[in-house]
Amino acid sequence: AITADTMNFHSPTTTARDLKQKEILEEISGVKSEDLSQGMIYVSPSILSKRYIEIVYDDFKEFQINGFKVGLSQNICKTGDEYEALKSELSSYLEDACKSGGYDLMICMLTNPNGSGSYLISAGPRKKMIENLFPQEKGFVKDLVSRKKQLLPAVISSLS
Repeated sequence: AITADTMNFHSPTTTARDLKQKEILEEISGVKSEDLSQGMIYVSPSILSKRYIEIVYDDFKEFQINGFKVGLSQNICKTGDEYEALKSELSSYLEDACKSGGYDLMICMLTNPNGSGSYLISAGPRKKMIENLFPQEKGFVKDLVSRKKQLLPAVISSLS
């Protein structure tokens, strides 16, 4: 659980306690966390097997920020090929969800499970703000993995 939750200890949410537990568990099990992480990623289903409603709402949080209604979702996306295969239709779905839910901004954060970064798809009247906050290369933002510690604070600051 620690390995998955911290993206193999690459997430900014990783604590000193997590790192200590990693050492203890590696010693007890004889398995390196990197090997465990890669195995979990390998056997996990592709995001392409999910419906758009699941991608957006399985891990969805809603916020009121200075009068703006904001929705942030996060899911795992293993490869750029997966992202490319779903980005257009998921973007349309997100725009529709944004309008029907009365959101000023919705962001779908598709995070690489290795902790290297995330793809961002945004919708709504404030979506350009995200492109300015997080320069992207082919939709990917390097080192952005935490909704709570990285994405949300930047959104709050920009809407303040």
